[in-house]
Amino acid sequence: MNELVAYREEIDKIDKELTQLFEKRMDVAFKVALFKKQNNLQILDKTREEEVVRKAIDRLQNKDYQDEVIDFFNHLMSISKDFQSKKMLTVQCPLTVCNEPLS
Repeated sequence: MNELVAYREEIDKIDKELTQLFEKRMDVAFKVALFKKQNNLQILDKTREEEVVRKAIDRLQNKDYQDEVIDFFNHLMSISKDFQSKKMLTVQCPLTVCNEPLS
């Protein structure tokens, strides 16, 4: 049972890192949404999504996880697109903000 507890503690640490990385990713997704709004761009960019998935597969050390990493990134990008859609609808973009470069 101690072994199971140790595995779960390791997963908890990884989940903490994943949560922090997710938050960073969503912060950048917000900037992407603002950029797209400023430039009248569509949220969906199928070429970019395919590139993200391809890079994720290429980075895998254990190719047994290929199907799962595809699912993971497709779902992550779906969450990001939903978030961007909400932000593009709800965020008022005054000229003083929209005309400044995003950092």
